[in-house]
Amino acid sequence: GGGLRVPRLARLAVGAVVEGSRFDPEGTVVVTGGTGVLGRLVARHLVEVHGVRHLLLLSRSGGSAPELAAEVTVRA
Repeated sequence: GGGLRVPRLARLAVGAVVEGSRFDPEGTVVVTGGTGVLGRLVARHLVEVHGVRHLLLLSRSGGSAPELAAEVTVRA
Protein backbone atom coordinates (compact mmCIF):
# COMPACT_ATOMS: atom_id res chain seq x y z
CA GLY A 1 0.00 0.00 0.00
CA GLY A 2 2.81 2.46 -0.72
CA GLY A 3 4.44 1.91 2.69
CA LEU A 4 8.13 1.34 3.25
CA ARG A 5 9.14 -2.04 4.69
CA VAL A 6 12.51 -2.92 6.16
CA PRO A 7 13.41 -6.52 7.07
CA ARG A 8 14.62 -7.05 10.62
CA LEU A 9 16.30 -9.96 12.33
CA ALA A 10 14.61 -11.16 15.49
CA ARG A 11 15.94 -13.55 18.11
CA LEU A 12 13.51 -16.15 19.42
CA ALA A 13 13.65 -17.03 23.09
CA VAL A 14 14.78 -20.57 23.83
CA GLY A 15 11.77 -22.83 23.41
CA ALA A 16 9.64 -20.04 21.90
CA VAL A 17 6.82 -21.19 19.68
CA VAL A 18 5.49 -19.00 16.87
CA GLU A 19 1.95 -19.87 15.82
CA GLY A 20 2.30 -23.57 16.63
CA SER A 21 5.70 -23.90 14.97
CA ARG A 22 9.22 -22.97 15.94
CA PHE A 23 9.63 -21.16 12.63
CA ASP A 24 7.39 -18.68 10.87
CA PRO A 25 6.58 -20.35 7.52
CA GLU A 26 6.69 -16.95 5.81
CA GLY A 27 9.94 -15.91 7.48
CA THR A 28 13.54 -16.51 6.46
CA VAL A 29 15.98 -18.57 8.53
CA VAL A 30 19.59 -17.37 8.39
CA VAL A 31 22.26 -20.10 8.65
CA THR A 32 25.76 -18.75 9.20
CA GLY A 33 28.43 -21.08 7.88
CA GLY A 34 25.66 -22.36 5.65
CA THR A 35 27.88 -23.88 2.98
CA GLY A 36 30.13 -25.77 5.41
CA VAL A 37 29.58 -29.33 6.60
CA LEU A 38 27.54 -28.43 9.69
CA GLY A 39 25.67 -25.65 7.90
CA ARG A 40 24.59 -28.08 5.20
CA LEU A 41 23.32 -30.52 7.83
CA VAL A 42 21.41 -27.74 9.59
CA ALA A 43 19.90 -26.52 6.30
CA ARG A 44 18.71 -30.01 5.38
CA HIS A 45 17.29 -30.53 8.88
CA LEU A 46 15.42 -27.22 8.80
CA VAL A 47 13.78 -28.08 5.49
CA GLU A 48 13.03 -31.75 6.16
CA VAL A 49 12.01 -31.63 9.83
CA HIS A 50 10.75 -28.11 10.41
CA GLY A 51 9.34 -27.31 6.96
CA VAL A 52 11.38 -24.12 6.56
CA ARG A 53 10.75 -22.70 3.09
CA HIS A 54 13.10 -19.71 3.03
CA LEU A 55 16.79 -20.15 3.88
CA LEU A 56 19.60 -17.64 3.66
CA LEU A 57 22.92 -19.50 3.71
CA LEU A 58 25.88 -17.28 4.66
CA SER A 59 29.52 -18.21 4.22
CA ARG A 60 32.77 -16.40 5.07
CA SER A 61 34.51 -17.99 2.11
CA GLY A 62 31.78 -16.95 -0.29
CA GLY A 63 31.59 -20.47 -1.60
CA SER A 64 28.50 -21.44 -3.49
CA ALA A 65 26.64 -24.66 -2.98
CA PRO A 66 24.42 -25.26 -6.02
CA GLU A 67 23.98 -28.94 -5.17
CA LEU A 68 22.79 -28.04 -1.67
CA ALA A 69 20.42 -25.41 -3.05
CA ALA A 70 18.98 -27.97 -5.47
CA GLU A 71 18.64 -30.54 -2.70
CA VAL A 72 16.77 -28.33 -0.24
CA THR A 73 14.63 -26.53 -2.80
CA VAL A 74 11.00 -27.31 -2.09
CA ARG A 75 9.36 -28.64 -5.19
CA ALA A 76 5.76 -27.60 -5.76
